Amino acid sequence: MSTPRTSLIFLSTLLILAFTFSTALAGSEPPVADSEVNLAADPNPISPIGLIYDNTPTFKFTPYLRVSKYKITVTRPDDSLVYIFKGDADCSPTECSLTPTTPLTGKYGLVMRKGEYRWTVQAKTGPGAWTPPQVPAKAFAIVTSGFESTFTNDRKHWQDMNGTWTWLSKGQLLNIGTVNEYASVAHQYYIVGDYTYEAKIKLKSEHTYLPTDLEHQAGGIIVEGAPNQRIARQIWYNGVYLLIRNDRQACIYEFWNGDFVDSTAVCETVAAIKPNEWNTIKVTVVGNNMLVKINDVDWRSYTDSEHSIFTYGAFVGLTHFRFATEIEKMLVDRVKLEILNVP
Repeated sequence: MSTPRTSLIFLSTLLILAFTFSTALAGSEPPVADSEVNLAADPNPISPIGLIYDNTPTFKFTPYLRVSKYKITVTRPDDSLVYIFKGDADCSPTECSLTPTTPLTGKYGLVMRKGEYRWTVQAKTGPGAWTPPQVPAKAFAIVTSGFESTFTNDRKHWQDMNGTWTWLSKGQLLNIGTVNEYASVAHQYYIVGDYTYEAKIKLKSEHTYLPTDLEHQAGGIIVEGAPNQRIARQIWYNGVYLLIRNDRQACIYEFWNGDFVDSTAVCETVAAIKPNEWNTIKVTVVGNNMLVKINDVDWRSYTDSEHSIFTYGAFVGLTHFRFATEIEKMLVDRVKLEILNVP
């Protein structure tokens, strides 16, 4: 394995857009104070705004006079209609709410505009008469609360970033790699909040490695990733790589804005690794800290106090580094991610 130090000057476009959304999570905006409510004004949206987990959100807004009937209009970014919901709102003197029963589909992530929505609220002022909608409409996007991929029937929501990751009918993913590159596949959902992420993988090689070999086949997971832009050896522009090898070496490499973070790199022998067999890598990310387990055995904790990479929303993935010209492959049996403490 290598630790390249190639610099780029631009962040992934998708990651920048996601950072813009991540400044406002569901429920993060407080209700308007009594003194700030203008009951003679049109109703104004309060939430949802930004990133949310719920696909049947409760829409909160300021009240309009003594009106009880309101209309919620939800559209996509291209202004196409998703639904209109009319109903009697549950109102206090400072806030009203309506909860449509129609679930919203899609999750925000690598598929452009998927899971993104706009909404407005209008108050009914008479037969067929409504207050005007807000311009511009308020924006929000739905992010995942977790997923589990067993690959029983397909490889849905996994997107090849480098190399081909083939779905096998026995319920696995297969990658044969490209010599001297990091093949990778990303899950399409954008990840926000604390989480656990685990993958069960197996490495196979027909090459005979010597104890003195510095380079070696490796495979594992990527967290906190920006996959749409890559540097030398097809490494993600941002990301923390957790890799294992069949010589029982485990490594953590971080890349930040295209640069290798050598101050936090680690590569050491881990007895829990099973050469040529199935191994499960699991991380728990809370705040700016990550705990790593291999085959349910604690390995080490990891943090980056300089860049605080774990405090940003990002993507997760799988990776396989092929070193030899002989056949080398990585198999994936299952992958699971769970967001902790979903509001």
